[in-house]
Order: sequence, then structure tokens, then C-alpha cells
Amino acid sequence: MAVCKDRPDRFAPLPGFGVERSEVFPERLGGGRGKQGGGWGLSHAPGPNHRHALGATNSFLSPLVGPLLPANSCTGFGTPKPEYGYLPTDKKATVNRKVTALLNKLTTEKFDSISDQIIDWANTGEQETDGKTLIDVLRLVFDKAMDESTRSVIYAKLCEKMMEQISSDVRDDSLRNHERNSIAGKQLFRGYILNRYQEDFQRIQNTVEAAIASAVSNGGEDDAKAANTATMVSTGYQQEDDPPYSGEYYVVLQAKRRSLGLITFIGELFKLSVVTEQIVHDCIEKLLKGIELPREEHQIESLCTLLALVGRVLDTEKNENHMNVYFKRMVAVAAELETGSRLHNMLQVRQRLLCTGIVVEVHNQYLTGCD
Repeated sequence: MAVCKDRPDRFAPLPGFGVERSEVFPERLGGGRGKQGGGWGLSHAPGPNHRHALGATNSFLSPLVGPLLPANSCTGFGTPKPEYGYLPTDKKATVNRKVTALLNKLTTEKFDSISDQIIDWANTGEQETDGKTLIDVLRLVFDKAMDESTRSVIYAKLCEKMMEQISSDVRDDSLRNHERNSIAGKQLFRGYILNRYQEDFQRIQNTVEAAIASAVSNGGEDDAKAANTATMVSTGYQQEDDPPYSGEYYVVLQAKRRSLGLITFIGELFKLSVVTEQIVHDCIEKLLKGIELPREEHQIESLCTLLALVGRVLDTEKNENHMNVYFKRMVAVAAELETGSRLHNMLQVRQRLLCTGIVVEVHNQYLTGCD
């Protein structure tokens, strides 16, 4: 077979095919193995200094793609700058983001430095007239305490320090004292703590009641099935022959966990004198009303936990009548429960057992006492 060694004259010049000679190695018609290609190469991308034959650009990108944008521009790569609107400019969003990050880092070893920063954020509301920044910070602390009941002690210490160091310029003009002055500083902090506790307690109760009502409605016309579903949802326990877990079941489980976290947190706050004795009595009375109904059995754990934390402090001569009422009611409820059950054992406490010492084990939520 004859081999063609010369380019036929009838072929058009190569630039007519849309290719051009490489400026890097103009004398080479192609690259060997391991060497940079050149000549009339079709597979080599032009270099950054290459200029197209028809004009005009110093960018290696085509006009359809466009030139590269600065790294920090709003459409480029890299970390966006605040001036482009990527980072929140709203103060509430900024406080939420910063304080949440600090709460995640809060440990015993870093308590002083982290708590100082959280208090600094709370004090940024000195120019406000509605105390919104302090409200937001307290909401974040309560949420963490309810979700992490095993860390309630450190969150209570944070609130104690915050109460002592909150600026007296942080005020709420909608709240007035007897002298018609705006409530501010430490007094305002205590008021917000009370409001936060009441709102969270009621919110948890509403969540549980709504979940139980939904479970009953899903049970249909079969009363036995509806009752079984409601009991399973309210108690948080399920037998082997029960139907698969429902959405309401998990809602109640989360509400129970947050309820126990809230009660534990209130107990720790009381031990540090952040909340008053009146708040604790109010909490106990609400829990006692709750355990009167079988569907509210989860409150028995919360009640026993709270009494284990603060019972010895409350059990004074001044509060003797209150304590007698509390324990008589607990004994009556225990008599109605199945003997040997977990809740029955938790309620088997006597009027003066707190004097000999009751400890609460937060992880397994059992009470143990010494006779």
C-alpha cells in the first residue's frame, strides 16, 4: 500500500478547519510520549496567555462561561463576606447563632471564659427597651437544659452567674415595679426565669395532651384499641404484641424527656437561690395535679426527681403542712399503682425519708433511699 507523505493540494489550509498553530512549540507537529504536545494539536487546551485567532480575550474561559469572579464575591467560591448579605444581619439571628455555639462549648474547664462571653451577649441589650436579647439568651439556655438533663447543674450555675452580672441597664419598659419604674437587671432576670418556666411547662403539657388525643382518634371506633394506643403513648412503654411505634409515641417520649429536664433544671436553680421557693411549690402542685390522671404518669418521675433535689431544703417547720400534703398524695397514688412497678417503687417514700437522704440517679431515673 502506498503511503501518502505529502499533504494533497486539494485540502484547505489547516486553519480553515478551526485549529491553529501552538505558540508554545511552533516547530513541532506533535508531542512524543512524556513530552508536552505542540504543533497542530487538537487535544491540548490553550495556555492562560493564549489569544484566539479572532480576537480578543486574555481569559482561558469561553465567552459563554465568562471570567472568574473574585473568591469572596456573592456568586464565587470561598467564604462570603457579611456585606454580600450571606451572614445574618438581624441581631436576633446573630445572638442565636453565637450563644448556641458558646453553649455547645460550655464545660466545667471552660466555664469562666465561655460564661463571660454568653453574659456579654446578654448585656448587648442595654439599649433595648423590651429586653428581647435577654429573653432570647434565656430561651436558648432553657432549651439546652431541657434537652440535656445530665448537664442541668452547669446550666444552673450559668444562670446564677448571669443573674449577678446582668447589666442594670437591661430593662423592659412594659414591666413596672411599685414605684412605676421599669424593671431592670437582676429583678428582670428573675421575672424572665419565671415566665420561661411557666411557658415551657405549659407547652410540654399541651404537646402531650395533643399527642394522646391524636392517638385516641387514630384508634378508631374500637375503644379497646384506642385505650391501648393512648396508654402506650402516654406511658412511653410498649409491649411485645403492641402495634408498631406511632408518631405520637415519639412525640410523647421527647416531651417526657424535656419535662424531666425542665424539672431537674428548676430544682438546681432553686438550690442556687436563682428561683424562689414559691416557684418550686407551684411546680410541685402542678405535678401533683398531673399524677391524678393515669395518662399523666410521666409526671410522677418528674415529681420524685424534684423532691429528691429540693425536698430536704423544703422540709422545714415552716413548710411542714405543705410537705405532709405532698407525701400523703404520693402515698395515695402509689396505692393505686401496680405493686412492684417502677412508678410504684418511686412513690414508696415516706414523709421524713428526705431527712435521711434521697439521691436521684439521673441516668436511670430511679430514686434510692436509706431507711
